[in-house]
Amino acid sequence: MVALTTSKFVLNQAQASPILSTARQNSVIMALGTQEVLGLGGTNVPVFLDEPEAAFVGEAARKPIWDPDVTNKTMQVRKLALTVPVSAETARANPGGVIESLSPKIGGAFARGLDNYVLHGGVSGADYVDQTTKAVELGTATQANGGTYADINAGLKLLVDDDRDFTGAIFDNTAEPILNAAVDLNGRPLFVDTPLTDGNPVVRAGRILGRPAYQAKGLKGATTNLGYLGDFARIHWGVLTALSVTFSTEGTLVQSDGSVLSAVQDNLVIVVAEMEVGYVIADTADFVKLTNATA
Repeated sequence: MVALTTSKFVLNQAQASPILSTARQNSVIMALGTQEVLGLGGTNVPVFLDEPEAAFVGEAARKPIWDPDVTNKTMQVRKLALTVPVSAETARANPGGVIESLSPKIGGAFARGLDNYVLHGGVSGADYVDQTTKAVELGTATQANGGTYADINAGLKLLVDDDRDFTGAIFDNTAEPILNAAVDLNGRPLFVDTPLTDGNPVVRAGRILGRPAYQAKGLKGATTNLGYLGDFARIHWGVLTALSVTFSTEGTLVQSDGSVLSAVQDNLVIVVAEMEVGYVIADTADFVKLTNATA
C-alpha cells in the first residue's frame, strides 16, 4: 500500500510493472526498436555503418578481417511526465488503488509520448524520424497499377536503392480504412493480421510485405503522414525502471485551456507520474514517410 504524501516516492517493482507493461504493449517504437540498458548518466550506443561478411578460408590461408566502421551516439536520459487531478476522498481512502486504476492510462500516455518524440521531435538535440527526406504518397498509384500496394512497394524501393533495410512499418489509425481495402493485382490483402495474443484494442499488429507492421492511434501527430517504413531496429531506446509518483494536496494545476485548479480549493489530489527514458536514431535516412495524397 502506498501512503498518501505530498512528497515524491519511487514505485516498487510490483507497482511499476503494470505501467511499464502497458507502455511496451502500446508503443510501436518499443515493439520494433532495439532496447538498451539505460543508466542514470545516459548510455553510449555503438552505431555500425557497415555490415560484416564472412568468407570461406582455404588451407593455410589468412582469415578475413572486419574492421567495422562504427560511431558512438549518446542516449541521453529524458523525462516523460503526466499530471492527473483526482478526488481527494478517493486518493485518501486508497492511494494505492489510485495508482492501480491509473496504471493503464499512465502506461499508454508514456507509450504515446515516446513514440511522438521519436517520430516528430521536440527533444533538443535529438534526431527524429520526420527528418528523413524519403517520402511516398499513399493514393498515388491507381488500383489498375497496384494501388496502395504499389505505393508501399515504391517506399520499399527507396530503401533498397539507398542500401537500407526494411524491418517494419507503422501506421496511424487513420490509414486503417486504406489498408483494409488495399490488395495486390492478384487480390491478396496488403495488411495481414497476426493471430491475437493479448487482444490489444489500442495497437493492431500484422504484417506488410512479410515484415511486422503496427497500426495505432495518434502516430501522425500534427503532420499529415499516414505511416512510416524503415529499419526500426536502428532506433535504440531504454527505460529507467524507477518510476516516481507525486501526490500533492496543496499544489495548483494549469489546464490546457489556461484555467487553474487548486488542490485545496477544489478538493483534489494532484497526481504526477514521471518516467525517465532515452532514445537514439542511428540514421534518419533509414526511413520513408508515407504521406497522404488527399491531405
